[in-house]
Amino acid sequence: METLPERRGYLLNEYRGAREYFVLRGGVLRIRESPAGPDIESVYLAHGSSVTLLANNVLEVHSLVPYVREFILSAMSEHEAEGWHDALQASIKGEQAKMQRLTQLLENGCTMHKYNYSNSKRSRRYFWVCNEGRELCWGRSKGEDTQKLDLRECIGIIYGPMTTTFQRCPQLEDPSWTCFSLLFMGRTLDLTVVGDLQVHAWFLGMQHLISTHGIGSMPMMSEAQFTARKVQYKLMDAAHRSGLVLGRYLLQGVRALAKGRGFGGLGRGAVVSGGRLATPFTSFTTPVSNGSAKEAKAKRGDEDESERLEVEQTLLQLLATLRERTAQAEAAEALLRQ
Repeated sequence: METLPERRGYLLNEYRGAREYFVLRGGVLRIRESPAGPDIESVYLAHGSSVTLLANNVLEVHSLVPYVREFILSAMSEHEAEGWHDALQASIKGEQAKMQRLTQLLENGCTMHKYNYSNSKRSRRYFWVCNEGRELCWGRSKGEDTQKLDLRECIGIIYGPMTTTFQRCPQLEDPSWTCFSLLFMGRTLDLTVVGDLQVHAWFLGMQHLISTHGIGSMPMMSEAQFTARKVQYKLMDAAHRSGLVLGRYLLQGVRALAKGRGFGGLGRGAVVSGGRLATPFTSFTTPVSNGSAKEAKAKRGDEDESERLEVEQTLLQLLATLRERTAQAEAAEALLRQ
């Protein structure tokens, strides 16, 4: 599979009149105020974007998703402008080719579970897209008792068991990371598909078709964001099987790791046949004194504590992101009930 180009650096945003930091990675152009700052805007290149190199080292970037936008960006030199143009053009072509492959998979179709809104029970059906990606079809088999939905009436797609149909299930019969829902005015279509590759293809492929043909302008999810969210759902499922919420489950894992537990196989102080493993040399120096050994041990303890705090901070950020996504799903659900 072809690797998409990556590029980063400052460009002058003519509309804002400010130099901003741009990061091109994974088919998404992210805009920041500084290299270490948060993303303030994202351009998804797979869905009808284009780039044009103008005179005086100026780039004109058009984006259609989640709504129509135009960016006029100035580079410091002709070489820099050409580099950005070539990287953006290659990324657009690569993303479009990827979406074409996903669309072909969706046209071939696969078996999924459809959850019923009235009683939240699931039924096994074969799903596929047709009419150049404008219709989603399903039946007991391909072409048998076919039902259809027009994707031009779809307003968005949500990943995970977030809708009322899923939430009313006494116990979800499928893993949460296999669930996604299509949003229409007044109803939802709630589906699950088995397998990492299948859920990857169906969610990202349907998101592309809905952004192309649908009537909504909901926030997009990049492939990297989708993968991170899928991992999050898998961790949540593991936590619930242990009778814990995600935050408690992860904190327990961090504490176990800090205590030297949590990894299988050979670890620090492992014992094998014949006795304890020899301590490896780190440098060709004489052994340290007891005082130096105590200082080194204290330093290692400080480093372990620093690493633990850093991991806990990352977990808190993960939980904040989960709350934000939940709020977005609730807002979409409220819109459907209007």
